[in-house]
Amino acid sequence: MKKFLLASVLALVTIGSAMANDPTKSDRQGFYVGGSVNKTTDTKNQIGGSVDLGYQVNQYLRAELDYTHMFNTNGAGNLLMGNGIAQYRIPNSTVTPYGFGGMGVAYNTAGALRNGGAITVYNVGAGSRIAVSESVEVDARYTNVRPFQTNGASFNQAHLMTLGLNYRF
Repeated sequence: MKKFLLASVLALVTIGSAMANDPTKSDRQGFYVGGSVNKTTDTKNQIGGSVDLGYQVNQYLRAELDYTHMFNTNGAGNLLMGNGIAQYRIPNSTVTPYGFGGMGVAYNTAGALRNGGAITVYNVGAGSRIAVSESVEVDARYTNVRPFQTNGASFNQAHLMTLGLNYRF
């Protein structure tokens, strides 16, 4: 899995560098939406998907709301997170590495939010975006999610590897 992700990122860097007309235009303020495929690195090897809604404040900062659903899970199957992202685009390239942190809730079913079956979690991670065009970017990231307190829930932590696409408006 690690070799596949590394090969994918290297291929996308090469393709992205060749296709993006002007890297500085992909670094503009504004809203973006994204979707991704996730895989946990724990013993359950769960697969899931994420949807992101974000806003780039300036060339160094983004704010993002992320919803993740994991399939075949015994613990928290859903994560709803708010993240602050610090980033720096490598000069004369289409590559933007970043780090992030945030907090949110983890829960099994949608009704768990109303009935108090959710736990408060925080996350930290790092990743890289590669501009494919002025509006499309490939996003690969690692996220570590941990609860503040488990409150008897079976969720201890999650390590997520994510590969997705973002569309900038």
